[in-house]
Amino acid sequence: MSADLQQAFGTLEEKVAVRTRDLSRLANEMRTISEVARELSVIRDQDTLLNVSANLIRERLGYYHVGIFLLDDKNEYAVLRGASGPAAEQMLARNYKLKVGETGLVGNVSRSGQAYIAQDVDLDAVHYENPYLPETRSEIALPLRSFNIVIGALDIQSSTLQAFDESDIQTLQILADQLAAAIENAQLVQRLEGTLIELSTTKRARTREVWQSILGGREAAGYEYD
Repeated sequence: MSADLQQAFGTLEEKVAVRTRDLSRLANEMRTISEVARELSVIRDQDTLLNVSANLIRERLGYYHVGIFLLDDKNEYAVLRGASGPAAEQMLARNYKLKVGETGLVGNVSRSGQAYIAQDVDLDAVHYENPYLPETRSEIALPLRSFNIVIGALDIQSSTLQAFDESDIQTLQILADQLAAAIENAQLVQRLEGTLIELSTTKRARTREVWQSILGGREAAGYEYD
């Protein structure tokens, strides 16, 4: 009986330790989501937004690589637009992209709109082996959605096995949704700025045409008074 009680207490302590660790990780993730959302709310330039987001997620949560993909105009490829990790600059410089619906977790998620986890990338049939990221052991990809339309994917990779579970889908999807909203806001601001520039250019051109027509109908363009 003593041995059984000791074993039961040992099992209970182990379960409490695991539960405490899980709760600690969840609290850290939620705190990070709040901090990242606060940082993103003040950024209006999309390129800056994507790179700052990738850096914040990777640094605060301690992952091996974070990539943010956006779909191209034809929805054929998910193009890497923001990244943080050992090969981030190389991948961005090479315009790294994945075929939607065909290549890797990102391609799968970009088509399905559902998050996907590869607990062990060596055993996962969907995972695409990226030569730039040889230390990846597990990976999670989450859809970036705007009004229920997939506009890209958030890709997070870890150098340890089984770094993600089902609870991460819930918490990290909140982060992905916050990021998608920030991207939508940045794109809206850029469209508005582009419209204002176009209107200003048109107004200046129209004003110049009016003055030229007025001056063209006069014998003298101006007078000098002494």
